[in-house]
Amino acid sequence: MSKQLCLHLCHLKKDMQPALCEPAGLVDEGNEGDTRKSEKESESASMSDKKFNRRFSLSKSSKSTKVKSSRKLSVVPYKRVPFTADVSAYILRLYLRESLLELPEHAALIVGDNLKVKGALGLPNVALYADAAPGYDSAWCSNADHWPTASTTTGRPLYPIVLDAQAENCTLHVQGWRTTTGLLLQQPISMSLNFTPALAKFALREMHPLLGSAVGLQGDSSLHMTLEPLQLHLPADCYTVRIQPMKLVIGSNAFLSSIMGLLKLNKMQSTNVEAWTSTVEADIFQNGQIISKRMDVLLGSSLGSCKGVHVIMWGHVDTVDDVLDMTLGIPADTLAATGIKELPSDYVLPVPVKGTPQAPNVNWGRAVGQLTELSIKRQVTKGLPWLSNVISSFGGPSLDMTDYSTAPPLVGKLPWEAQDAQHGGVALGADLTEL
Repeated sequence: MSKQLCLHLCHLKKDMQPALCEPAGLVDEGNEGDTRKSEKESESASMSDKKFNRRFSLSKSSKSTKVKSSRKLSVVPYKRVPFTADVSAYILRLYLRESLLELPEHAALIVGDNLKVKGALGLPNVALYADAAPGYDSAWCSNADHWPTASTTTGRPLYPIVLDAQAENCTLHVQGWRTTTGLLLQQPISMSLNFTPALAKFALREMHPLLGSAVGLQGDSSLHMTLEPLQLHLPADCYTVRIQPMKLVIGSNAFLSSIMGLLKLNKMQSTNVEAWTSTVEADIFQNGQIISKRMDVLLGSSLGSCKGVHVIMWGHVDTVDDVLDMTLGIPADTLAATGIKELPSDYVLPVPVKGTPQAPNVNWGRAVGQLTELSIKRQVTKGLPWLSNVISSFGGPSLDMTDYSTAPPLVGKLPWEAQDAQHGGVALGADLTEL
């Protein structure tokens, strides 16, 4: 019997060798249909990627969002967080007491200890959950006829889900439908986070390096944000983070000091400076790329005739290779404080910011040259407009002010301008005080 088995294995090995050694270009007729199907699926995925890139309009400075295979990914350390849960699922109820949940260390530091999760699965349980939660309305899922229609991307809704989580530094609310493909949210995930050094170091800094040295919040102790996956479906390849305007206290750092030095506003180079931000928004991709939308910041307090310093930042961060490719924009209202006045209201002087999120690198010599050139342009176009044509005719730089740089569209509104309107024209940033 063993001899026959050995002979059988030898024949089987010989039969498999041609298949294993067959060149990739040769296709067996029996598998030709499968191969064509695979090619069609690959082509469909490629078309999907193109649509995805068009949807988010990746910045020109980022040639590719692919993760480089030559760099070894670092091992992510995990931390155990005390965890309890109380979830109703149809006729079952799940209780977890004195459990532990492993989270990536950075996430665990931001969330904090004592994570408690409460939720409900299924229409009857969601209705009971709403009755027991003051102010919560389950009307969004009470009528199955009004649920989202099925699609190939988000699947077919099966039953509603509600989850609330609370930890030492975080609260979170999720509601949506379990579908045949994952979880379809009824609205973006809402979160509130207490300010911690870990939040500034591992989250805010990755979106905008200027926020990485924040040491606290003014007024509210928490920042409020939403997390919106692509098409509101989980899992997703991209998530949009939106943080409501914040009043932060920024600690002294080389990047901030250099900005103030460039603008000759050395009075603001104190230990801490207040920073009032517009809405902070970024698209975070699963492959480690972050596209940070325009963020406006009002820095500091009264400096003579200037009530705060307005700067803008936007760009791209590669968290895998730790590469920063952003732009610091100096708008017309800030340039006016340096003596370059009567510029178009939407004018922005772009200053490239490279390096890493931990150590932004700016060619300040080039930035000073840009400011000098802009000052000359403004003086020429204002007092001696004919001189612009003379300089250009001899091969000099163009001094034409009709074609100039602007920033990307503003996300939301500038909070200090809204406050101006409420208080009948209060000076820009008058409520900010330098610490």
